[in-house]
Amino acid sequence: MVLMRKKLSQIVSDLSYSLWDGDLSVPVTGIAYDSRRVREGNLFVCIRGFRSDGHDYALDAYERGARAFLVEREMKLPGTVIRVANTRKALALVSRTFYGGSRVTLIGITGTNGKTTTSYLLKSVLDAGNIPSGLIGTIECIAGNERIASVRTTPESPDIYELLDLMHSRGITHVVMEVTSHGLALERVYGLDFKVAVFTNLSQDHLDFHASMKDYRETKLRLFRELKRGSVSVVNMDDPVAARITGLPGPHVTYALERTADVTGSSRQLGWRGNEVSVRMDGKEFGLKTGLIGLSNVYNVLAAFASAKALRVDPAAIVAGIENLQSIPGRFEVIATHPSVIVDYAHTPQALLQLLRSVRQLTPGRVISVFGCGGDRDKSKRPEMGRISATYADLTIITTDNPRSEDPDSIISHIRKGVDSLSAHVKIREDRREAIREAIEGASPDDSVVIAGKGHERFQICGEEEIPFDDREVAREIHGSVHRRSR
Repeated sequence: MVLMRKKLSQIVSDLSYSLWDGDLSVPVTGIAYDSRRVREGNLFVCIRGFRSDGHDYALDAYERGARAFLVEREMKLPGTVIRVANTRKALALVSRTFYGGSRVTLIGITGTNGKTTTSYLLKSVLDAGNIPSGLIGTIECIAGNERIASVRTTPESPDIYELLDLMHSRGITHVVMEVTSHGLALERVYGLDFKVAVFTNLSQDHLDFHASMKDYRETKLRLFRELKRGSVSVVNMDDPVAARITGLPGPHVTYALERTADVTGSSRQLGWRGNEVSVRMDGKEFGLKTGLIGLSNVYNVLAAFASAKALRVDPAAIVAGIENLQSIPGRFEVIATHPSVIVDYAHTPQALLQLLRSVRQLTPGRVISVFGCGGDRDKSKRPEMGRISATYADLTIITTDNPRSEDPDSIISHIRKGVDSLSAHVKIREDRREAIREAIEGASPDDSVVIAGKGHERFQICGEEEIPFDDREVAREIHGSVHRRSR
């Protein structure tokens, strides 16, 4: 990309600030919030994090080339120092000005589950309609032919605007973006102009970050409350939160399986081949087949259908786009058959419940569940996930997920609180590879092995270390070995 350079006075034009020291005419070559990523001539924005405070790294940023600083507290620094009330919001606003705004039609998708699948479905629909589209999400960012691995689902605001600028330069007109509660609470999407905002569902998650389910819900609702006039909300009417969104100023496009809505549907499961879905919209009925399996994916199909309606995409392109997408990495991904092995990102109680229910309907034999819970995350969901697995699977093998700084034994003990009364159907195998091996080796051809929690992830976080580990690769390796021995 061509090096950009703008005057600081121009970049801070949307801010309410006080000039603490220095000159606003200084040229700025980029926006940085991590001192390790500072380049010569950058504006460094001091962000208060959970483990560290960017203000403590301002001098390091200067030594690396930063010549202007946005701060929240009084500081004496070389270079130009500007004080604002909230550097997170300021980071978003200066990034918007520096990169020239979004300049694309932006679609934001929020909810506890289904964001990733819905985003891929909608991008596939846009592609089928010959609408140049990009994607920003959990697995990756897609900018034309380039695929960039994601560090977090909703990037920090400078990274978002830089991606949008890159996409605009490549002729992309529509960008589908996953919007997390963290992204909303931490102002990562502050100032973005979403033309369409999609709500999938709400269930327990992230209570390590949010004070309560109410706080979690209200944070999600910010996406819809902050929409500009004329932007469209797309709402799952089967979720209890729907009324809080449809009660906001419109327009709205609604979808549902169980209630009256603008887009409704019914489905027939086609076994491991996916779902046959009938969708009703604008007085017409559309039949389609999707390789995506399970009830949750029927909702995701309807969400994509309703979002495309809001964008006025031709119905024929909607159907084609949905049918074109056969699988998504780590989302109900069938790794092998006889026995069937499914890898899924399900890491919330509701997601695990829907996953196991769907697998149960497809499985003539036993369902074997392998899962753990992430460390340094919501502890309250662990017993409930244990209870769900022990209830809907014939055998549960509790293992590690990403323990991070927590003791794996402690995490496992929390999960066991939900399954102690069903301990005859539960095993503990702390080593994730060994848990997967035991599940697959012990499965008969009619059984299904569900490996939940990590999905597309290619590493396991233990302490500060990221250890290469991909559930899909491990499962393929073990299944192939067992299959060869059994021939």
